[in-house]
Amino acid sequence: MSPIIILVHPQMGENIGATARVMANFGLSELRLVAPRDGWPNFQAQAVAAHATHIVDAAKVYGTTEEAVADLELVYGTCCRMRDMEKPVVTPRELIPQLNPSIRTGIMFGPERTGLENPDMVRAAAHIFIPVNPEYQSLNLAQAVGVVAYEWFVSQRAALPSNAEELATQEEVEGMLGHLEGLMTDANFYQVPHKKPKMDQNVRNIFTRARLKPQEVRSLRGIFKAISSKKG
Repeated sequence: MSPIIILVHPQMGENIGATARVMANFGLSELRLVAPRDGWPNFQAQAVAAHATHIVDAAKVYGTTEEAVADLELVYGTCCRMRDMEKPVVTPRELIPQLNPSIRTGIMFGPERTGLENPDMVRAAAHIFIPVNPEYQSLNLAQAVGVVAYEWFVSQRAALPSNAEELATQEEVEGMLGHLEGLMTDANFYQVPHKKPKMDQNVRNIFTRARLKPQEVRSLRGIFKAISSKKG
């Protein structure tokens, strides 16, 4: 399960729409709204969401933060300012890879003007702090969501099993190299016998660095065979 994005008292429909867009960019789909200032549904949110209107359409609206997080097992809160409470502080890059996909997790973002207040932050297991230029610390709501969403997207890609690259076996490569060395011997390539080991090593290095695939080995051997038959 991907994290649920919770906007607490969002003020502008445009920012909700922009949030939906950046969520779609990075594979998040569940959006919850706590008492949006301008009511719901909101035309501006729909207009700005562009091709992410499905997220806006499916957004759930709650009257209080307590209601919005009631069914979640773990909640985190983002805020640009430290609050007067003892709570772990983590960056999105530190936190996101640790999220357990089997645990329903919500990430709260506060209203544009003030950020999350203490009654909301107290529900959070940790305070997510986004490092920014200390000379300009103001992040747009959708930008803040985008940073967190991006880190989640990257962590998911890293966790996915990559397609194993099919490489030729050592036996296949050795057979191809033996074929090539035979052609080189027939062509009188080794004119200085004592240099043969070093020359073979150089040729071998070329092909071992190439990380040949089975089809490539077969193609090379086909070329070698064609050259040999042409010569004959």
